[in-house]
Amino acid sequence: MAKKISVREYDRRAEELIRRIRAEAKPFPDDTPEGKVKRRNRARQDFFYFCKTYLPHHFEEDFDRHQKQCEKLIHIWNEIIQIMAFRGWGKSTFFITAYGLYATLYKLNPYIIVVSDTEDQAAEQMLTVKVELEENPRIKQDFGDLQSHDWAEEDFTTTSGVKWKAFGYKSKILGRRYMQYRPGIAFVDDFENEESVKNPAQTKKRLEYIYNQLFPAMAKKFQIFYLCTRLARYCVAGELEKNKEIKTFLLPAENNKGRATCPQRFPLTRLKKVRKVIGIIAYSKQYLLRILSDETRPFQDQWIVRINRPEEKYKRIAAFIDPSVGATRKNDFKSVVFVGWTDKYYDVIYSWIKQASIDRMIRRTYTLYDEIRPHRIGLETNGFQILLKKEFIRAAKEEGFHLPIKTVVQKENKELRIERLSPLVENGLIRFVQGAGDNELLIEQLLDFPDGAHDDGPDALEGAIRLLEQITGRTGETEITII
Repeated sequence: MAKKISVREYDRRAEELIRRIRAEAKPFPDDTPEGKVKRRNRARQDFFYFCKTYLPHHFEEDFDRHQKQCEKLIHIWNEIIQIMAFRGWGKSTFFITAYGLYATLYKLNPYIIVVSDTEDQAAEQMLTVKVELEENPRIKQDFGDLQSHDWAEEDFTTTSGVKWKAFGYKSKILGRRYMQYRPGIAFVDDFENEESVKNPAQTKKRLEYIYNQLFPAMAKKFQIFYLCTRLARYCVAGELEKNKEIKTFLLPAENNKGRATCPQRFPLTRLKKVRKVIGIIAYSKQYLLRILSDETRPFQDQWIVRINRPEEKYKRIAAFIDPSVGATRKNDFKSVVFVGWTDKYYDVIYSWIKQASIDRMIRRTYTLYDEIRPHRIGLETNGFQILLKKEFIRAAKEEGFHLPIKTVVQKENKELRIERLSPLVENGLIRFVQGAGDNELLIEQLLDFPDGAHDDGPDALEGAIRLLEQITGRTGETEITII
């Protein structure tokens, strides 16, 4: 869990912001009613003018093309919009502070919420908005005194009737209202942390919170902005990015050619210095939005070889099934991996890696057998031979033929077996057909090994390659019997 900010630190940040406001946002010389109306009307029509006029201490430089792209996003309603940008770019400032104040002053919605890992963190995100409403002379000059008697750190309401409320991800949002209003605008920021992403169960809970708590809690007309960087391969940000119904704005610090995407504020010289200080692993995650493997891991990103399509012919094709059955494996993936041998390369032709029933796994195996026609299919049966044998025999009667299955009892430790693939991957001898089934998930599980939550795909891959070795006359530490 993230560390709670102290009262002293909260006050220190507030005082620092007040000093900046007083130094850079002095009252307008033109205090006439006409001048106020002119500024308000222009700012209502021009968000960037609003930022420069009322928040000059937050926006000292010219707006770049990425900020102009983000400005278009604030006009989109009834969508979840993910802003995945590199550390330090100013996601929170642009959306929570600037757009949040804009939405408050022009009363775009009466109920605005901030959701973070904890309620304290969400309140911390609201601090800037709260202080700006209290202390900014330009805002007070043109919009009046908006501080009401309902004015707490985690929950405050303006005199104009706009409420801000902080929530932690464990807080119940569904059914919460301000008077008759449901939340209309939600900013989700600092929702994950370095510890939570290490636990797949935590990631799953947080993702379910977005879909099952936050999304259905919103008003009929709503906006949800998810502000993030990608902290792990399996994280909420990464899963939202995969959802085609969610818009994702993606901004790494460098483009594919290694050029700075925001050269005005983050020139390449500055980025190189950051990279040197924090190291390539942290820099890739925080600034390039890519997750690299730790150098001590047996599988590295730069070793992965992808090919556009499988070869027209293979000398041998084998598949291997890891059925993940057993009392301790109820949350594991069932995996079926097909590998073709070219006499030099092991091509991963197709992977099926799902949390599914045994029946669904068997049905999919039959379908893939018809498409790929492997010479043999290995089936891991450690301790569950009778159950699996019966299921495949039943399916064979229904389908009208038996699959060329050989049951395999693994004797060697699973981690040692999977690590055996490391030199093959490092030397580019294992190739992955791009976009074939769940091949990308298989790659993720390899790169996360041995600390990842799931290794069923790599286990099946190792089994398929070992089966190919046996077909070509090599030996392996397995016992094989025919169903």
